[in-house]
Amino acid sequence: MGEIAFDPWNTMGLPIVGEVPIATFMLILVLIVIVVIIGAFYKEWKLTTFDSALAVSLGIPVMVLHYLFMTLVSITTVAGFDAVGAIMVVAMMIAPAASAYLWIDRLSMMMILIAEFSVLSAVIG
Repeated sequence: MGEIAFDPWNTMGLPIVGEVPIATFMLILVLIVIVVIIGAFYKEWKLTTFDSALAVSLGIPVMVLHYLFMTLVSITTVAGFDAVGAIMVVAMMIAPAASAYLWIDRLSMMMILIAEFSVLSAVIG
């Protein structure tokens, strides 16, 4: 649990791809789910994050979106624990977002920069 060196030993067979580590498969599955959900609710989350009073007045269910976002964060964290461990999950979720927040102030560009910082830190690390 949480040791990246042991991931290649715990594999599963996929029809087209072949042998894949289970942790990698779970992370890819979580990535697809999160990208789809964030893509579907991007405008609503942007509005509820920066002006929740306006979102409530427009009829957007702010609390539902909040708990959906917290569920996505929890799913990401649990999937990451299985792959790399607690300390690495916290580092990979906090450091790229904090770095991007210091560089830029537009949410769409910040999300792109977070992805770039994440990939860069994973390759360098």
